[in-house]
Amino acid sequence: MYDCSTNHNSRVLNTSKIQVRQNSAPRLPEKNSLLPKVFDSSLYFYSICDKQIKQISDQLDAKIEQHLRELREHFDVKTEQQSAVINAKIKEPCDKNGKHCVEHL
Repeated sequence: MYDCSTNHNSRVLNTSKIQVRQNSAPRLPEKNSLLPKVFDSSLYFYSICDKQIKQISDQLDAKIEQHLRELREHFDVKTEQQSAVINAKIKEPCDKNGKHCVEHL
């Protein structure tokens, strides 16, 4: 014979096991409770990155300006040296053929 009470009890037992499993599972925090922490930490991370990027950018700008100053000084010195050489050659007397020294520049 079929015993309805046993079948019914086993279903209740199975159902209660499922409920126990669902209730014993770790609960995830509310979505909204994590959002501010993650959002704040990402803002903090990006603010640190922005500061580092600005610092590196400023350092690079300073190095570029220094290098350009050195190049200008070097160029000015070279220009003065070349001008001095040209002026000295202009003041030299003409060569044997009577041509002026400037033509040889």
